[in-house]
Formats: sequence, C-alpha cells, structure tokens
Amino acid sequence: MKKLITLIVVSIFMISCSTTKGTTKQEPLLSKAIEKVTSMQKLIKFSDKQAEKLKKLEFDYLKKVQSLKKDKISKDLLKKRLQELNIKKDKQLQEILERDQYLKYDAIENDRLKKGIIMAD
Repeated sequence: MKKLITLIVVSIFMISCSTTKGTTKQEPLLSKAIEKVTSMQKLIKFSDKQAEKLKKLEFDYLKKVQSLKKDKISKDLLKKRLQELNIKKDKQLQEILERDQYLKYDAIENDRLKKGIIMAD
C-alpha cells in the first residue's frame, strides 16, 4: 500500500513538473532526485511523507545548482553561491528528518562512512 501511495504521489509530482517549461532538461534531475531519496529511504527508513519532502528538496536543489552552473559568473562567486545553497539545503534536511536520520543521511551523502570521519556524540 505504501508503495502504491508513493508511486501515485511521485507520478503526480512528475506530471506537475512536466507541465513546466524546459521539462526535457529537468527530467534527468527529477529522476536523479527520486533515485537518491528512494535509495536513502531504504537505508535510513524514513517515512513516505519525509521522502516526498526530500524528493522536492533534492529536485529543487539540483535545479538551482544547474542554474548556477549555467550563469556566467566567476569560479569564486560560483563556489560561494554553491556553499550558500548547501547550507540552506542542510537546514531544510534537518527540518525534515529526525536527528539520527539526518546524521545518517549526511554521512551517506558526504561519504563520511568511507572516509572514516563519523564521530560519536
């Protein structure tokens, strides 16, 4: 039942995104966001409601990154804006996920598990 509900919500989300301008450029971003959140959900076990919020967050983040990279700005300014975007995304992640879920999400996303940087509280 959960999978059916998730499928319906994702379908509606995809349809609403496909009606916007530039869909062919955004479809890979949407697919990437859905794939990432789906795999994270299997690992971290967050709710479907959280997953839907995360899919929107990841998709919006990817669109903004893509937009920034298309802008003709200096590398330093691009780096600064990407850092600001990452800080904003991080805050939103913390609002959506519980603390332990956020720590796991962050660790997986930033490869801290492979780097051995995980610290105990």
